[in-house]
Order: sequence, then structure tokens, then C-alpha cells
Amino acid sequence: MTTPVRRKTCPACGHNLTEEVAVRMTEADAPADVQYADPGYQADKRKRYPLDTEKRVKAAWSYINKDENAGKYGKGQLNKVRGAIKAAMKKLGIKATEAVINGKPTFSEIADAVTDALKARLRDMSGSEYVWAWICDMTDTDVVYQAGTGEDLFQ
Repeated sequence: MTTPVRRKTCPACGHNLTEEVAVRMTEADAPADVQYADPGYQADKRKRYPLDTEKRVKAAWSYINKDENAGKYGKGQLNKVRGAIKAAMKKLGIKATEAVINGKPTFSEIADAVTDALKARLRDMSGSEYVWAWICDMTDTDVVYQAGTGEDLFQ
């Protein structure tokens, strides 16, 4: 599928400008063998939210987190749709930017964010590009982790 563009001419200088036009990803865009986050839960039984490319997975995540789209599902169905999208995000290495459980970040999202922050701090302290950190335990204000050789615990 090619991305549609809109062409404009600058009124001041006459320069021709082009910009990509946002297009909603739909099931019509996806090949027949694609997995969908929604296998047909809604009354029309249509599959929704294809999970075959990074762009479509990000679009699916964006759409399912809008109230008007999420409201079309029961709680269990919504959790399954979000879970399928999250699994596809993990498989493709995409970080979620929105919480999935009652509007709150999940434990794994918090742990990932804390691990990323620890690694950034360790890179700054050591000057090394590659660092290792593992969270042993944490509360809402403190974290216990291993780093470096992994023998010592730090708080």
C-alpha cells in the first residue's frame, strides 16, 4: 500500500510541498494470513487490528486505547485484544506508551522503565555503552538491583 500524499504550494515563494496523509490501518490492508488482535468479537464478526507489521501494531495500540473503540468490547474481550497487541509489541520490540490495566501502568512496564533508567545511570557512571542491570525487588520508592558482575546488590 502506498502512502497518500497531499501537495501544497507555498503562497509566499511558490515552493511545492508534499506531506503524507494519515491513513487508518484496516483489515482490508492486511494479507489474508495475518493474525488479528480482535478475531471478530463485535456483532459484525469482522476481524480488527492486524498484527503483522510494526506500523499496524502501533496503530492497533493507539486505536484500542481510545474510549470510543475500547467501549465496543466487554472487559474480558478488551483484555484479550490488548493482550494480543502487547504480545505483538513485545515480539517486535515495541515499547508501550500507554497503560493497559484500568489506566495504570503494569508491573512489567514499571520494571522496564526502572531497568532502562538504571542502565542509563550505569552507562553515565561507567562510560561504557553496554551495561547489565537486573531488578531483584522494588517498592514505590526504592529498588534493589544487581549490576556489573551480578554478585553485589545495590539499593
